[in-house]
Amino acid sequence: MAGDAAGWSRAEVLTLVNLTDGTKSQTDNRLDADPHFVPAPAIAASILKTEVESKDGLNGFHLLMHVGAGPKRTRDRPADGLGSLLDTLKVRGYRFVTVDAMAL
Repeated sequence: MAGDAAGWSRAEVLTLVNLTDGTKSQTDNRLDADPHFVPAPAIAASILKTEVESKDGLNGFHLLMHVGAGPKRTRDRPADGLGSLLDTLKVRGYRFVTVDAMAL
């Protein structure tokens, strides 16, 4: 059960929360040399594109971002533009809550 996050979470009476698939938000921790490196503007664009194209926008989405991705990602860091992205989404009517404030 070591590799089964859902199983060990359940055994420890923990609620497992995962990202919602559909954006590139979770790719922000890829390092410069990674062949799958995604530039910060492309990550933000994927989030905003999903917001426009999804029937319910980003309502209920869990965007996973590694805001402390570290100094080895030197080309650009999505966390540097996070404030701007959140401001854009706020203008579009979104509000943000912590995981413990969600009705799980």
